[in-house]
Amino acid sequence: MSILLLILVALAINLRGVCGCGGCEPGESPRRGGWSDWEPGSFSDASCQSGYKYMHRYCNNPSPDPNDVDELQCSGKDTMKHDCNECDEHNGGCEYHCENNYGSFSCSCQIGYKLKSDGKKCKKRVCPKPDVPKNGELKSCTCHEYQTRCEIKCRPGYSLNGSSARYIYCQASGDNGVEWTEMPTCNVNPCEGLKKPENGRVEPKTICEGAPKHGQICKFQCNAGYTGPERTPYYITCVDGHWSASIGFYCLGK
Repeated sequence: MSILLLILVALAINLRGVCGCGGCEPGESPRRGGWSDWEPGSFSDASCQSGYKYMHRYCNNPSPDPNDVDELQCSGKDTMKHDCNECDEHNGGCEYHCENNYGSFSCSCQIGYKLKSDGKKCKKRVCPKPDVPKNGELKSCTCHEYQTRCEIKCRPGYSLNGSSARYIYCQASGDNGVEWTEMPTCNVNPCEGLKKPENGRVEPKTICEGAPKHGQICKFQCNAGYTGPERTPYYITCVDGHWSASIGFYCLGK
């Protein structure tokens, strides 16, 4: 038993170094870790993962002494990352435009379109439901998408303010939105102003002698002692810019 203890003590002394008249003789030094090569060897060989390319190395060339890991570990980073351009491959899955950002990317659409819920495909933007024009109506106006049109039709007695204003169009607007072109108006069609007959009058005077509008009823009346060729009072109506009967009314003495 005593012999075994002597052997163990001798081994311990040998590991820690032996001291004598010439000084201490060092034993075996603890092993410091060393880095392996980067894997892969360059970013160009790395695959894209969630917006980045990664390179890794390991502290195993050699591995540090397991009895003193903290002090003997490799110094420096074990991972490097670099932005990868997802747009380089199949346009990032974007239907129209792909824009690369650091660590990510985004899709966008052409004018008049917007992204679907998947964030990649595009669909047409939709204009709000247009208001019905005063004294008019909308025709062929069930679809309100970008680049569609609605026809404007006026009620009888009214006409559009210009032949080119027959339609409104859903068009692109600022900030990649959409809006309708200016809504035309339906203007009333006036009739020719009436002249009062000699020895007679027309009522209502100011309106009927001016520019009577569609639907206006005017009355011819002869003064006392005179009569007209027609039964008096004589009524005519302005209908869509035209009088409903002859305006050649005159008064004769009885």
